[in-house]
Amino acid sequence: MTLRKGYVRGIIVLVWLATMLWLIRFEVMPEAFSATSGGYKALFSRDVLIMDSWMQLIFKGQAIGFSHSSVSLDEKNPKGRHVVNNQVRVRMNLMGTRQQIYVNTVVKLDDVYQLQSFSFSMASTDYRLEIKGARRHGEVFGVTMTTGSSSQNMDVTIPDDVVIYSPMTEMAMKELKPGQSMQIKTLDPTTMSTASVTIKAVEKQVVEIGGAEHDAMLLSTDYRGMTIESWIDEKGQLLRQETPFGWTMQKCTMEEATRTLTAEGDVGEDMLTGMAVPCKGKISEARAASQVRLRLTGVSFDEDELSSGRQHVEQRSETEVVLTVRSAKVSDSPDVPFPNDVAVCLAPSFTIQSEHEELQSRAQEVVAGLETNRDKAMALFDWVYKHVAKEMTVSLPSALDVLRTMKGDCNEHTYLYVALCRAAGLPAKVKVGLAYHRAAFYYHAWPAVYVGGQWLEVDPTWGQKGVDATHLALAEGELADQMELVKVMGRLQIEVLGNSEDE
Repeated sequence: MTLRKGYVRGIIVLVWLATMLWLIRFEVMPEAFSATSGGYKALFSRDVLIMDSWMQLIFKGQAIGFSHSSVSLDEKNPKGRHVVNNQVRVRMNLMGTRQQIYVNTVVKLDDVYQLQSFSFSMASTDYRLEIKGARRHGEVFGVTMTTGSSSQNMDVTIPDDVVIYSPMTEMAMKELKPGQSMQIKTLDPTTMSTASVTIKAVEKQVVEIGGAEHDAMLLSTDYRGMTIESWIDEKGQLLRQETPFGWTMQKCTMEEATRTLTAEGDVGEDMLTGMAVPCKGKISEARAASQVRLRLTGVSFDEDELSSGRQHVEQRSETEVVLTVRSAKVSDSPDVPFPNDVAVCLAPSFTIQSEHEELQSRAQEVVAGLETNRDKAMALFDWVYKHVAKEMTVSLPSALDVLRTMKGDCNEHTYLYVALCRAAGLPAKVKVGLAYHRAAFYYHAWPAVYVGGQWLEVDPTWGQKGVDATHLALAEGELADQMELVKVMGRLQIEVLGNSEDE
């Protein structure tokens, strides 16, 4: 089977974008994310800061966009006195297609520097997402997520010591001496999840920016197992930042930043190819592979991270893992009661809205007259594979949106299938990882459904009712869980030790 353009786009671009936005929120003002700083109040109590900063975004040596951060005062609005703003503009190459992404984040603080409201919006060629939150009482915020076809409301608790976004000088970082470190805490508005990091001052260095040399302190940030290097000057201003997956942020002028998106011609290396995991050895007829034996190096894994019904870890050390991955087979086993740890995968979520009447109606229509869970799972699979157009989509996956637009890549196919299964009473979950394609392992997403007393991994994007053995699962869950992939991005290498195909 030949992969169509855009099939494997979804998972890696989504995780890459979420990581990029998190790094911008952190690096332009890490003090604001300190779990001991007391949030915005402790930061602003030093002084009211007005600032304006431009950073150029670079991927694999090619400028692809910019980040513009500012802090201003609104004297007429006591509940939004301090306005913290960030704009991100990115132009990227996805399978030869030029895609532009626009992201805006606005945070408003009152006179005593408490968070009162925030908004986050992301727009691409054919998609728009907006998340707005406002303090209701205490630490409870009413949050609304709106896309082009749906709107949802929820209550979220946001402690006063948590900072969503704050683009200011790294005042705390400049005080760190080599060998000293500090703990950081953040909240991501796209997932409403928190993440902790450790930042360590390494050594003083000289860094060149725009042809000029600057005395700087090198900082090392540990985020979910990924190491990011940043350089700040004596005033605490960020000069440069480098990630292991080829993305760099560098201080620039407004003219240099905006020129990136107005320049004609090449938009740089293809994002999918640039982020694919290198592979030593080849797998012929990968879609028919029934078993592959792989050696993973460059990343340290716990054994339970990779072990599953299809994946068996043979050897593991701090430097490598050898494992066997098998294809998934549809079971003819009879239905059995769902164990408690499986039944939890029947619940709806913010992006898998299985209780919504439209998803409920569609699921019941597709499985009408079918008796076994296996038959229901296969019928839903056939429906998603047949009806959802295979198109590259830069979006935050939402099952309800996919049902209404009927297009997307691996994330969209996966989220819709999982939601329809849950709506039909079948436990289902999202799997994320890698799949072999064009002599490398590309990031990919696919679902698993519980039938016949076991988890069956399927791929409605590629039309596989049992995934082939090159599907290497690294994590499961929605975007907050998928962020665990950042620790392998730019570091993992794979060697094929052997493979066999289905007869």
